[in-house]
Order: sequence, then C-alpha cells, then structure tokens
Amino acid sequence: MKNGQCLEVLEGHRDWVCAVAVDWSQMRALSGSRDTTLRLWGLPSSNRSSMCLGVLEGHTDTVWTVTADWERMRGLSGASDRRVRLWDLTECTSLMDFEGHSDAVRGVYAGWGHGLAVSVSTDTSLRLWNIECGSCNQVFEGHAEAVLCVSADFEQRQALSGACDLCIRHWDLSTGACIACLISHTGWILSLSVDWAQRVAASGSADMRIRLWDLDSAVCIQCLSGHKDCVTALEIGG
Repeated sequence: MKNGQCLEVLEGHRDWVCAVAVDWSQMRALSGSRDTTLRLWGLPSSNRSSMCLGVLEGHTDTVWTVTADWERMRGLSGASDRRVRLWDLTECTSLMDFEGHSDAVRGVYAGWGHGLAVSVSTDTSLRLWNIECGSCNQVFEGHAEAVLCVSADFEQRQALSGACDLCIRHWDLSTGACIACLISHTGWILSLSVDWAQRVAASGSADMRIRLWDLDSAVCIQCLSGHKDCVTALEIGG
C-alpha cells in the first residue's frame, strides 16, 4: 500500500466485479459480481498467498452491493434479481432472502449492531429491514427515478440516498419523512460517503464532480472537479 504497487491479482469471478467489502485486520474480503455470485477471499499476508475461501450462490442476476459483519461472519448483498440476501460467511450459505423491491437492488447499508439495514433500488424506493427476521419495517418514497446509493446512521436514525433524478434525499428513519433535498449535481448521483459526526457528506456524480454538503443546512459547501468521467465511488474520513 505504501508504494501503490499491485501485490496480487485475485481471479475467479467470470464477469464484472461490482462490489467489495474488506476486513483489513484479518485480511479477508467479500466480493459481488455480475456472474451472480459472491466470493469470500483470503487476502495475501506475510504467511500466505491469496485464495478463494468460498463461493456464495443464490442470486440469479448481477450482485451490485455487498457489506459484511466480520465479527459475526455475516454478509448482506443486493442484486438485480430484486432481492437482498443475508449470508453465513463461515459456511458460505444463504440464511435469508428479503423480498419487497420490484426492481434491482443497487445499494445496501447495514447497522449490524442495531439489527437493521437500508436498501435502495431502481424501483425508486428505499426499504428499512430488520436483519434478524427479514421483515420490512418501512418503505421510503420520494425519488422520481432509480436510487443508486445510500448511507445511514442508525444511532441518529437518518439516511442519505442518491438517485438518477439528480437529487440526494436526507431521510428520518423513524418517521419516514424526507428532511431535505440536496440539489446541485447535473448528473446521476452514483456514490455517497458521510461523516455523520461532523454532519458532512460527499457525493460523486455522472457529471464528473464531487460535492461536499453541510447536512444541517442542506447546502453544497464545495465542488471538486478533475475527473474526466463518472465518479462511481468515494470515501471521506471520519
């Protein structure tokens, strides 16, 4: 990581790799692919080479998003088959299938300690799930087009979602109400990262720009340009 060199290439998926979640402390990773599978990986370390630890099968279409609870060895994924799946990462088996979305699930954000997760879909909605039993606690509607990304804080009971309608919506997870609409991008909102403690968010868009937002005022405080194409992923430190 220090010199930016590629240490190793992990091969096994038969199509695009659309999402990755990493546990750097134990050198493990979970990936999701257009080949409909997830793969659990052991990353290279001082005493081993990289290896595929297991293939997780159950989705029937592109897996767009994955997240993991490495302590409990649980994973969540969302796919174009309209489902969110809960996985046992120790056994590499599907534990539960969350049904409710009517189109592709493009993002999932989990609050493992709270037993909750938020998913977003091209059906224009967000759904709040109880991870323990798979029930949908709430449906959030307001976006006019496909919702592509999400971030949440389950302590504050708030979430942000970004969509193809050029709008970022700030939600109250307790009431289902939209607190604010953050509008400045001129292209689809493709990625979000939030520092909930500092009340600052960053968004990446198909307009090739990154925007920083003050969540309390719903105002864009800075616009960063330089990319020559869509900003598909980003992360801000908290």
